[in-house]
Amino acid sequence: MKSFKYNISLDKLELTYQASQQVRDALATIEESKVINEITVVRVEEPKHYQYEFLLYGKDYDIARGEYNRAIGVLYFGSLNKNRQHIYINYNNAALYDTYLLASRFYVEEALNLQFYRVSKIDIALDLNRNVITRFYRLYRNETYSLVILNKRYKDLDESVKEVLHISTGTRKRPFKNRSFYIENKDKSLALRCYNKSEELTDSEKEYIPNVSGKLPMYRLEVSLANHKNVAKSLSQLGVFDADEVYSKLQNEEFLFSLFLITLDRLIRVGKGRKGYNLLECLLQ
Repeated sequence: MKSFKYNISLDKLELTYQASQQVRDALATIEESKVINEITVVRVEEPKHYQYEFLLYGKDYDIARGEYNRAIGVLYFGSLNKNRQHIYINYNNAALYDTYLLASRFYVEEALNLQFYRVSKIDIALDLNRNVITRFYRLYRNETYSLVILNKRYKDLDESVKEVLHISTGTRKRPFKNRSFYIENKDKSLALRCYNKSEELTDSEKEYIPNVSGKLPMYRLEVSLANHKNVAKSLSQLGVFDADEVYSKLQNEEFLFSLFLITLDRLIRVGKGRKGYNLLECLLQ
């Protein structure tokens, strides 16, 4: 049997900041671009959801290219939604896999005179070199197990399960060749996705994502916390209540793995007899 390999990482991150009116006004007056303490702030001409949106770039240097800018993420504020009245930075996907760029959050906060407030959105991806999709469906159809999905218990195999969405792609000859499944709550603020990541990597240019398999395929389990309330709930179950502690541990693998497992348990748990198990534990047996 091939050796077990995995990689845990952030795949989405939105951070919430507070700032004085003076700082907001200074950002709002940027017409095209401005360098603020070595952070290049470029205004988005036609913002989609906020009154003000800016691309953020940080300086870097290498021998071949010399000094150049690297994309960090998007800063935005000015929403009509009364619940979205802070300043937000959504980090680029590539930046989340780059130790230097993700660590730049500390400098960005200081350079732009922002004050970190909380993590408002976060996706955590677990990539594995084991086919967890096949193992999931084997477990899913096993009548000796019960499943608790979004706090609803399912024991009967003939009972309709509305919380799990099954998606398949393939050829005309094998239409169910590539399977995946999704679990989402009603407002889609808490979700689990499981799919063959190698399908995406083959069709995209995401070379920055570590391939734990060495060779394809690679499988992904990804949990999503799409609002600060769900982030706070998972953190409280983990026993973490200090926002600054979370902020400092966003690159800590042990912390991310613990948060992943807690969130996974909120979405789906496995029961056998009187005992309960984490889904990942069952898939890796």
